[in-house]
Amino acid sequence: MPSPRVRRPPEMVDFVAGYPGPAEVPYHGGSVEVVAALVYRDGVRIDWRMRSMPDLAWLPIDAEEATPPTPADSADAQDLVLRRGDLRRVSTFWEQSALSDDRGNAFELSDYRNGMSIKGGWQGEIAFLGSVTPQDARALTLRVGDLVIGVPLDSNAESGVGGEPRFLAGYPGPSPLPFHGGSVKVVAALLYTNEVVVEWLVRPIPDLSWIPFDEEWLARTLDRFRGKRRDRLASTIRESCRISELWNRARLTDDRGTTYAPTTGGSGALPGGHRGENAFSPTPPADALELNLTLEELSVSFRLAPRI
Repeated sequence: MPSPRVRRPPEMVDFVAGYPGPAEVPYHGGSVEVVAALVYRDGVRIDWRMRSMPDLAWLPIDAEEATPPTPADSADAQDLVLRRGDLRRVSTFWEQSALSDDRGNAFELSDYRNGMSIKGGWQGEIAFLGSVTPQDARALTLRVGDLVIGVPLDSNAESGVGGEPRFLAGYPGPSPLPFHGGSVKVVAALLYTNEVVVEWLVRPIPDLSWIPFDEEWLARTLDRFRGKRRDRLASTIRESCRISELWNRARLTDDRGTTYAPTTGGSGALPGGHRGENAFSPTPPADALELNLTLEELSVSFRLAPRI
């Protein structure tokens, strides 16, 4: 079966609401779970997890794509072949995705998708474009081949159970804030059972020349490049590194005095800017009513719904 036509991904910089997914569904000897449905003005992101890898051997894949360039002459190399085959089948599986809501709106699969290996399985994200957001609908339906999963659009719905991290709630941030000649937008605060993920947008790019940067490291990194290409790469790397360093300085607090530690972070380029996320651990206590993010002189607060 040919894969559906895919389009450019939604920007996902205007968060509307987030909803926990239902319990995992048994599938071909493994399991599939929708962790969360995150709704933005220009589309919907589905966070998924295969806590136990299903048997996807029935999905056709290109054998050459699943085979690494080095010979499989050791146990580690043979394991790599198997993992690459699994990854290709997982990708092929999610390329079949279709999303709709109970009001008859269909959302178009975009080329935004990623996945990573976890113990025993895989987890990742896919995104759909939609000119009509589903915040007034009551449910989404995700179809992947012969698998059908319904996701109630109810922020109070019971999420999946078990020891894996679960989505709890999402809170939209304010309008973009002026910052050093550009602007910063805190897109959302996403609460999981183990952490808080802050999504952000930097656009237009501020003047970040005041953030220290290792020019000697950059010179060594670009030693083999010359001319305009070197200049373009240098500018891109400086910009990306300084934006990452800026967000590494972000701090999170709440009204219960919880100590939050930054854990992971990452970003990617958008037209005219960068979009990324930074995670903090732990999750807020159930009786916390306010989160506050500080970034240099900026401060953004989120009013939390009680969870007790």
